Amino acid sequence: MSRWTQVGVGLFVFLVLAFLGLWLYRVFFPAPPPGPGGPLQETHRVVVLNASGIPRLGARVEQSLRRVGYTVRLLTFPEDTLETSVILDHRYPDRLLGDQLQQVLKIPVVAFDPDPGNPAEATVVLGRDAVHLLWQP
Repeated sequence: MSRWTQVGVGLFVFLVLAFLGLWLYRVFFPAPPPGPGGPLQETHRVVVLNASGIPRLGARVEQSLRRVGYTVRLLTFPEDTLETSVILDHRYPDRLLGDQLQQVLKIPVVAFDPDPGNPAEATVVLGRDAVHLLWQP
């Protein structure tokens, strides 16, 4: 066998062993689940209603929720304005989604509106008090 054939066979055996080792490592040491600051494991459907009268607020909140891992639909009502923001969690009695949205958006009011027929799992209604979300990173 020539020298280059030996080098090629050695390199091939090394690559096969390296990939086998990586595969075995991933089998016995799986990746940890994402933490509270990381992306969500399952995607939640959220509707954002911008009733604040503040331009770009709804788009900013939509962008923030998409970045965290939510599936978001934005609706804007420019003629109707509300003072107070609220998160409506439609998955009662499971309070987890409302609490997660409350942590992300810093909106203090979470109400539970059980509606199994609603395709959205939560609705975020933005009022004028949500102006702080324009400057949220």
